[in-house]
Amino acid sequence: MDRNIFNSTRSGGRPAPARITRRPARVDTIALVGVLENGSDQIAFFDGSNPDYRCGVRPGQTVAGLTVQEIRFDKVYLAGDTQRWELPVGRALRREENGPWELSEAVGLPLAASSGSGNGGRLDSNPDARAVSSGSSGPGGAADEILRKLMERRAREEQ
Repeated sequence: MDRNIFNSTRSGGRPAPARITRRPARVDTIALVGVLENGSDQIAFFDGSNPDYRCGVRPGQTVAGLTVQEIRFDKVYLAGDTQRWELPVGRALRREENGPWELSEAVGLPLAASSGSGNGGRLDSNPDARAVSSGSSGPGGAADEILRKLMERRAREEQ
């Protein structure tokens, strides 16, 4: 076999193996950024992978196909077709290829520290579990101001 790389009559080696091209799985995420309570008016602020998920909703309204059933100062209760979720501030729901939603950490948002039983945010978890968020969600102008006020209010309530 001739190994001279400058030989003009040299033939190629083995053909490269065929590559299997996988398309990346489509992943949807929706994170609870904060909660605003003003008297009897309650609004939960969400962020997500879809621009439609970046909104504020009131109880009874939907986001990402999930209905907001109840809003508390540190979490919301969301209901899907077959499941009900307890989503603390700073946590997210994630799904791949329109599959079932699963609780996950919110990427790019402050992490939540939970004192619950670790059941993944399902409704059957410890009802006394609370989540605490620190930091801000980044650039956002009015949203940063709202989050700052929410965090100050939460700090006062926890004392």
